[in-house]
Amino acid sequence: MSEDGLAAIEAGFAAAHTQAEYLAVRTAARAWPKSGDAGVHTASIAADCGFFLATAFTGEPDSTQAADFIADLAAAMEVLKANMDTTPRLLAERLISIVNAGCRLAYAGTRPGWEDPSRWAAIAAIAEAFLPADFRFDPKTAGEAWADQSWQTANSLAALSILQGSADHGHVRCAKALEWLSKVGQLRLFQAACHDAIDLLEASRAARPACAPNILWLYGFMSVQCDIWRGRPRARAGRLFIAQMFATVLARLLCAAMDIVAQPAFASLSEALHRHIFGLIEMARSNLLLDQMCVPARPFADPAHAAAALNLERTMLTLAPSTLSHDLAGTERRLVSHLPMVFWIDPRASAKAQADFAARLAEVGRLEELFMTADAGLVGAGQRPDLAAVQQALSASEVFITFAVPRETLHPARRLIVFAITSATIQTTVVELDVLKPWVAQGDGFIGALALNNAEPIESSPLGDLVAITRIAIQDRRDDSARQRLAALYNVLIEPLKQLGIMPQPGQHWFICPSGPLHALPFAALVDTEGRHLGQMVSLSRVPSASVFHKLRAAWVPGISFAGFANPSLDRATWEDLPKAETETETASTILALAGSKVHFGPDATLAAWHQDAPAAEIIHIATHGDFPEADVIDLHAVLLTPEAGDDGRLTAERMLQSGLAKTRLITLSVCNGGLVRFGPGDELHGLIPACLSAGAANVLTTLWSVGDSMTALWMRAFYRRLAQLGPASASLAATSGMIANGAAIRDWAPFVLIGAEMG
Repeated sequence: MSEDGLAAIEAGFAAAHTQAEYLAVRTAARAWPKSGDAGVHTASIAADCGFFLATAFTGEPDSTQAADFIADLAAAMEVLKANMDTTPRLLAERLISIVNAGCRLAYAGTRPGWEDPSRWAAIAAIAEAFLPADFRFDPKTAGEAWADQSWQTANSLAALSILQGSADHGHVRCAKALEWLSKVGQLRLFQAACHDAIDLLEASRAARPACAPNILWLYGFMSVQCDIWRGRPRARAGRLFIAQMFATVLARLLCAAMDIVAQPAFASLSEALHRHIFGLIEMARSNLLLDQMCVPARPFADPAHAAAALNLERTMLTLAPSTLSHDLAGTERRLVSHLPMVFWIDPRASAKAQADFAARLAEVGRLEELFMTADAGLVGAGQRPDLAAVQQALSASEVFITFAVPRETLHPARRLIVFAITSATIQTTVVELDVLKPWVAQGDGFIGALALNNAEPIESSPLGDLVAITRIAIQDRRDDSARQRLAALYNVLIEPLKQLGIMPQPGQHWFICPSGPLHALPFAALVDTEGRHLGQMVSLSRVPSASVFHKLRAAWVPGISFAGFANPSLDRATWEDLPKAETETETASTILALAGSKVHFGPDATLAAWHQDAPAAEIIHIATHGDFPEADVIDLHAVLLTPEAGDDGRLTAERMLQSGLAKTRLITLSVCNGGLVRFGPGDELHGLIPACLSAGAANVLTTLWSVGDSMTALWMRAFYRRLAQLGPASASLAATSGMIANGAAIRDWAPFVLIGAEMG
């Protein structure tokens, strides 16, 4: 046949618009000899025509045309196989694009007649034999879409292999494509590709249950690739942005692993699954805090560059305060709501949302360029311990409990993962949180996030709503109502531990790692079926993550130096006098009776005094007012000291971070709402607590809501009397138990929380 005949087929295909025209072109292309470049070309055209005939001209799926298309596609692949060594890359890429399109429709599950296992299996075999697992389109021929086209094709070929050919080959092809996307820095596409890959692997797990070990390996590989992105940005905003980008990916991987755990057939994978689940939980939380604790940020040499970077970063980290109610109910709803950097991370969102996302991504790029040019910021990432290291760090009387609330796109808290570690056992289980719906039945039952006018979103879920309602009841001194809700929360948080063989017993020290809305929950107040509070049964410490716990882990050593700051001289028209704060601080100093005590009251409680005495003190007590602006919850939450010329007296989180508290074994923030934190991407805490830990403090004692002066003084006196002998956690248990025994209201003892990891 002549070149003119080939040119006519090409021209006919380019001009075809009707069903009859495509049929004519396909007939001519089928008749062409199946050899050489022209054979590959015409076979591809026949398959391409078949695709249009099967998809574009029928109101209903046409099974006959679908079968013809698959037959033509299989024939074209055979021609490619026979001529692979001489076929120009462009021709091969065209045919592979048709394979991609066919696979995507065939495995969408919506096209009857597209299932032809024998022919698809033949196509899979050819693709596996002649298309390398790392096949990519040439950017010179594919243009701007080359990366997306390469991934979509790799995903389709992987699906073809996993479902119709060699599952192992499909897993390798998928892994190589994800690794490549990560290496070339295609962030948005990589995130979307992860979701595509998870969809594929879930289908694979259903179709081929025996592949579970390999699927678990690929889940792990994917999570490692996600984690590689974590250490790339130098700015805090960049790292939080990455955390938000991969939040739902890691959540889906975690839920998939938990689904495998639930299947008895995979009991033999228990150890590997536990390592995998633990790793996923750690990847999803408090990595910025860990990095700041382990990798000191490089400073800017030029103050002007530093100011420009800080201003841009603050703009990116700040959302306008919510316009919803600012009463107690509104405050509590905000405390249980995730504070994102951007509202959209779904590649299927509207054009406007995509444009907004692209603008935010460009901001991240500009910020990173500032840091890279100046060689400033975080370089590298903190080292996480493995599961065995955390287990080995625990004594026989200690229990480490992680509560993970995987973030879903449309549901803030659907499931709860409970992961418990002792020196002898590792246990995990899942709790479906819909069981809490009866406790929050009032209202319209809305679940999701509501944001108005680009302000921070307010989230609603059975778990978050119940935590907020419980906190309100406690603060309103409606203890009977609060206890009923605390019992419901005990049932979903602590009872599953009993089923795993972990019972709250005297002498135990529990390290609790909250997640999502649980950051605002007073765990000590949880009530069992006998009416006992958890804070009476075991010593409690909180930790942001197992990695931070491992980093902080050290034996408690009684301090030899004390620094106290109380009742600064403030504008009394705005801030009331706190004379009992002075008494509280003086009492702590007297009880500890440390030779190196430095106490600063009133006009002496200044930032200058802080910078002079705090870094040398092993125990620090601050009793003052706090200011917690919603406009900047990361840097500008502050405790207030006496203003002097040249400073405003605000010990902000930013200043706390730079305070150099490496010698500090305990810092007490006896501040109204001192433990008030917001949580954001990566389940990262914002505000004073992470700033204290990043500055070097080993333990932080603070409150979850405002407590009266008298009750605070009672609790603190009991705490400090036992601190030197027992350590912070056991001293906290003793103080709490004493107040409960004396009939104190829940709001007067439950808010005191200890964040740290000291050995008892």
